[in-house]
Amino acid sequence: TEDEIASGRAGDVAALVVIAQTFQLPEKVNAGLAAFAKQGGRILVDGSTTVEIPGAEKLAFTQSFTQPGKPHVWQTPNMVGNENDTILFEREYPALAKAFSEALGSMGHAWLTSDKVLESKISLMQIDGGRDASYIVAVNDSWVSNQADWHQVREGLAPLAGTDGKPAKEGFLYDCTDEKAIGELKPFACDLSQTTARVFTALPRAIKGIAVSATQSVKAGDDLAVAVEFQDAKGERLVGVLPFHLTIRRPDGTAHAEFYRSTTKEGAFSIVLPIAANDPVGKWTVEVRSQLTGELATLPVEVNAAAPPTYATAVNEPVVVRNRDAIESMLAKGTTVVLPVFDPGLATVAEQVKVTLATRGVTVEIRQNPAIGTYTIAYDLSDAQKQENAPIDRGDAIGKIKRDTVNGNDWASSLSGWRCGKPLILLELVGAKDANPMAQTLATAGMLWPQVSGAYPGNGRAVVQAVPWAFAPRTTTLVIQAAHLTGLMAGAQSLAKLPADRITPAIAETKAALWRQFHIGGKPASAKTDGLSAQGLALRQSPKPFAIAFPGEKPLPADQVKHPAPAAKPAHPVPGEFLPKQWVLHYKAGDAYVETATADMLVPDLRFSEAVQLVGDVKAAGKKKIVATGVFRYSDRKPCWQAQWEDLLALRDQLVPSERRPMEFDVQVGGKTVGKLVPTKREQKEVPLELASASAGLKPKTSVEEVVTELSGEIDLPAGRQEVLLIHRNMVDGKLEKFTVE
Repeated sequence: TEDEIASGRAGDVAALVVIAQTFQLPEKVNAGLAAFAKQGGRILVDGSTTVEIPGAEKLAFTQSFTQPGKPHVWQTPNMVGNENDTILFEREYPALAKAFSEALGSMGHAWLTSDKVLESKISLMQIDGGRDASYIVAVNDSWVSNQADWHQVREGLAPLAGTDGKPAKEGFLYDCTDEKAIGELKPFACDLSQTTARVFTALPRAIKGIAVSATQSVKAGDDLAVAVEFQDAKGERLVGVLPFHLTIRRPDGTAHAEFYRSTTKEGAFSIVLPIAANDPVGKWTVEVRSQLTGELATLPVEVNAAAPPTYATAVNEPVVVRNRDAIESMLAKGTTVVLPVFDPGLATVAEQVKVTLATRGVTVEIRQNPAIGTYTIAYDLSDAQKQENAPIDRGDAIGKIKRDTVNGNDWASSLSGWRCGKPLILLELVGAKDANPMAQTLATAGMLWPQVSGAYPGNGRAVVQAVPWAFAPRTTTLVIQAAHLTGLMAGAQSLAKLPADRITPAIAETKAALWRQFHIGGKPASAKTDGLSAQGLALRQSPKPFAIAFPGEKPLPADQVKHPAPAAKPAHPVPGEFLPKQWVLHYKAGDAYVETATADMLVPDLRFSEAVQLVGDVKAAGKKKIVATGVFRYSDRKPCWQAQWEDLLALRDQLVPSERRPMEFDVQVGGKTVGKLVPTKREQKEVPLELASASAGLKPKTSVEEVVTELSGEIDLPAGRQEVLLIHRNMVDGKLEKFTVE
């Protein structure tokens, strides 16, 4: 950022690239750039950058301010037809790769490089693993139809050469994907024909053994400590992050616990694992499998019987509470909650909830046998769907979610299957015929725990728990479950003053400890390694290569791939009417017009396109009259104003002469101009001068002025499919309603 450059915090990068900079940078930023260049940093500017940048070199590339398929600016791609971001990237890549490669050479590259150079379909990403370990992730970046599809790729990788021509890195190479050693670091084949990525590791010295130690004699109920490191031929520790798979096996051979872990950057790892008092005694095994070599180290551990422990403390409260803080927040004084009753037999419990919460100042709205509507999730809701969704969003009704989206790639509390915008209290008599369907979907999705059954939590007892955001954002649902009516009643009465939450704090701490195992939220707890032993340690090869299981077709070889062809636009009969949904918007790129797109509501607004294409099926050749209908303002009028355009409109006032130029549509067929549409109808109309917010109750300023409401002209059209391009000129705030071809 500019702030980081100004304060001298750009020293962790080797080069800065400036694209499309047309405003002068602040003096402090320029000073920071000059200091960066003086310290050896490189600054590159593209051809669209018009300001002077201290110490900058010219990049042989110009990023245009507007691009095909991008009707606003190059930072906001707007894809058309069957295009996607992969197709746009492929279109841009050749020029970008050539320019950056020529300017930067190997600067910033990983320590491997492909023999395909700029034609490579493999992206190489380097990860620092500490003093002795360097990683590269080789990603198959080929594509068939989009970024989620790929074809077979095989390329040669070789160590990147240093400035002296010798390899910049030397050592020993491993394929972590296959869990095998490749050998000395030299050119090798990278096979991405059946997998999307491979991970390679370079070490200065080969791994010759896994050192595993543990508490080899432990009592049930105590902790088992395990330590791991990897050593070279001299028995010295390799200092770096080295991944492995850790398994603790019980006497019968079943896995007690399994982890994917790694040593730290210092090359060490240790962990403490609890052995429960009721775990089986006997000969256990600690297994560590290297994900670099596939070598498996096994170490025996004896688990001995412990003195009879006390497993539990009696809980006398009638309810088990989970997420008490969320419940208390939900039931704050002055809150209104909804309680739907699906089982008529629970009406007395619902009334008890209402009476109990009244003492806390909470209003309970009981809805007996509530009607269930449909809540639709769609990219573009119809007016009827919006109308049906609105009361459900407000919480005035309950809706069952119906998806119209592709692949479920949306978010609207949809995991629960229901929607309601108000806080809810759900009562469920587990096992009853008329079970609460909303509570059931929460249980099925795994959101309710502990699970209530005929045996738990027992007669006359209930589980009371909160599920935040269950059916709507920022809205909590309270669920009371029991196996018997007396238990539900106890749960309802407990809302007056909930007992302590004996579950959530332990869950929160366990989750935090698990996250710390992945170095999130702090460092993982390490074991004391004093007194650990390694008697009976055994080593053998047992690699487990990663492989993708293809249930159907496998990736195609590159020479069999067919990329998607541009989608053919449907032709509409001529003569006939062409409405906005039948137009193909175009944008000017150089001397050509290319297809573009914008939001449906902006299609009639001619400020968001530079031409409109009509694709027609002409029944008979001959002269055709084309009529454009709408409201078109003259070029000497000030454009309709809105806040984010004020600077641009002020600049327009300074630079664009206020003169009335001839309004027209140029008509092109096959890239050649064949005629014009000119004004044929003028009217006095009230037109908006600003875009004010109707939702805020603001009335926009308007003016009554002369406008053109129709342009027309005649052209010759051959029979058959014809693509007619209409290029609008000298209009301000043109709003096009339709084209008619007669």
